[in-house]
Amino acid sequence: MRIMRTTVTLDADVAAAIEAERCATGESFRDALNRLVRRGLRRPPTAQPPPLPMLRGTPNVDITDVSLVLGELADEHLLDRGGP
Repeated sequence: MRIMRTTVTLDADVAAAIEAERCATGESFRDALNRLVRRGLRRPPTAQPPPLPMLRGTPNVDITDVSLVLGELADEHLLDRGGP
């Protein structure tokens, strides 16, 4: 395994978290940092959002035609507002 020496600037909260881990485990700063970075790299990617709910019944309009759906919604909006 190749060791790479580098300098990084850690935000204060990150440095404090590493220091707390180091104190709790008795590890060196380097060992704690490497362990925490490895753990972060093993995490699965962010979970996908839950799927949209499926509505029961059948639509009143052909929802594959977006312009028709928008027209229907505009007509309903006008009717609700007492328009033409």
